[in-house]
Amino acid sequence: MVCSSPCLPPFPDRTNNTPQKADAYPFALLPAPTTPEAALQRARVSIFVDTFVSKVGSVLQGILIQAKTDEEKEAKANAAIAAVKKEIVPLLADAAPFFGGSKELTLAEVNTASFVLRIYILSKEEYGFFPPVLVAELKKIEVWQRWVDAVLAKESVTSIFMEEAHVQRWREKIASLKAAEEKK
Repeated sequence: MVCSSPCLPPFPDRTNNTPQKADAYPFALLPAPTTPEAALQRARVSIFVDTFVSKVGSVLQGILIQAKTDEEKEAKANAAIAAVKKEIVPLLADAAPFFGGSKELTLAEVNTASFVLRIYILSKEEYGFFPPVLVAELKKIEVWQRWVDAVLAKESVTSIFMEEAHVQRWREKIASLKAAEEKK
C-alpha cells in the first residue's frame, strides 16, 4: 500500500480516524491532547472538517451526481455558497492564513484541501462540472478566498493532484451513473 502523506504511515481502513492516527504518530498538524487548549483546538479541527464535508461537500456531490438540469446545478451551487457563508466562514474567522490562526497547514487543511482543489478545478469552463456561479461567488467571500489562496499555494497540496486523470475519473463516474439510471 502506498502512503499519500509524508506525515502518516498507511492505514488499511477507510474510516475517518485521523485524530487517532495523529495520537499514534504525533506530528505538527494537530496538537497532542495534553492540555485543555490543545483538546479544544483538536475539537475545533474536527468540527471544521465535519462541517465542511457535511454542509458543503455533500451539496457539491449533489451537483456532480444528482442534479439533472442546469437549473438544479445552479440551485445546488447557490446552496453550497450559502453553506460556505453560514457554516465555514465563521470557523475561518481567525485563519492567519490557516485554520485556527496557524501560519502553517493544520489537520483541518489536510482533510479539506482536496475538496477545495476539486471545487476550483472542476469549475473550470473547459470541464463544466460545476456552474460558473459557484467559484465566481466563492471568490467574493473574502475570508474564504484568503484561506483558499493560502491552501492552494502550498505545493504539498497541489503537486500530487493529477488534474486530467481526476477529471476523466469524474466523467467516467457520471457516465456510469447516468447509464445505471437509464436502465431503471
